[in-house]
Amino acid sequence: MPESYVESIKKIRSFRLLNLLVDDKNKKQMTPYTDSSKICRFDIQHLSHLDSIKETERNLSDNTGSKKGFVKEVSTPDGIILGYYNVFSQRNQEITLCNETPYFQLSFNILGSKQYKIKSSGKEALNLKSLQYNYLHLPKGDMCIEWQGNQKLESFELGVTEHFFNHILPESHPIHDRIEKLQKGSGDCALGKNNLPLRTECTAILYQMLNCPMTGHLKRLYIHAKTIELISLQLRQFEEVCNTHSYKEADKKLTKEEIERMYLAKEIVEKNHNQPCRLIDLAHSVGTNDTYLKKHFKIVFGTTVFAHLLQFKMEKAMQFLKDGYSISDVAGLTGYNRISHFSRAFKKHFGFPPNKVK
Repeated sequence: MPESYVESIKKIRSFRLLNLLVDDKNKKQMTPYTDSSKICRFDIQHLSHLDSIKETERNLSDNTGSKKGFVKEVSTPDGIILGYYNVFSQRNQEITLCNETPYFQLSFNILGSKQYKIKSSGKEALNLKSLQYNYLHLPKGDMCIEWQGNQKLESFELGVTEHFFNHILPESHPIHDRIEKLQKGSGDCALGKNNLPLRTECTAILYQMLNCPMTGHLKRLYIHAKTIELISLQLRQFEEVCNTHSYKEADKKLTKEEIERMYLAKEIVEKNHNQPCRLIDLAHSVGTNDTYLKKHFKIVFGTTVFAHLLQFKMEKAMQFLKDGYSISDVAGLTGYNRISHFSRAFKKHFGFPPNKVK
């Protein structure tokens, strides 16, 4: 076994142990979000009063350099609002969303982690980490969105009216009853108790919506169509979960040690994304064989090792490009020997070439 993989395993195991100790300490003494508390009032019904598509972009950078980033939002008269948030702050942040009309918010985390809490009760509604997503039904009232400082947060929020979502969800779908309970006020806000992994095709659609070159009525049609396409792909994923219970029943199908091996394999893949190893070497690195690695990885994460590696590389590439790296540098940093190969893979993944990234 190459020495680099042995070192990776030792470092990752030490890091995971440290995280467990830190998490245990944090359970006893949570750091309060005291840096800034902003209030955002929102009523999704107001979108129906728009004459045409509306786009806004805000720069969040301050003079001290403690906060930087930007927010872009696209709203349509069809009851759709797409928000893209790419921010960094040295301090903890909190936003209170004062919601006037219940609606569905599809939350996708590309990078970083954030929490949603019901302000009246302090109950956690959702906790998202990198490359995860879930659906929230936001009732009328105040919802707190919090994230820790000293991390880069990149996320998409896609809001749709209850009417829009109910119109495209068939009564025969496995999650229909769950959706009805959320709308009647079951006490929960998240559709799934477990977040789902953000798949490649869904990430690509989100960036396509963000970088749509069209304007006016054509862009409105494009956003509407892509929203339906995105939800349809995710309904299929929810069906897979309901049919196989892979996420809910992972503990019953796999032992604790087998699940830990898959998390270790995932971390090794990400750590060595620019110099990936063979599948059989990866399997041996975590103490299993390639057959079980492929099967168990799919059960735990809902995707293949190769698909996860590709998605991770493309997300890293997108971030590098946004940070100002050249295309040739990004190609090398993500393990591509030729710029043409990287550009082709990037366009296939996101739907547009790397030189179009702003």
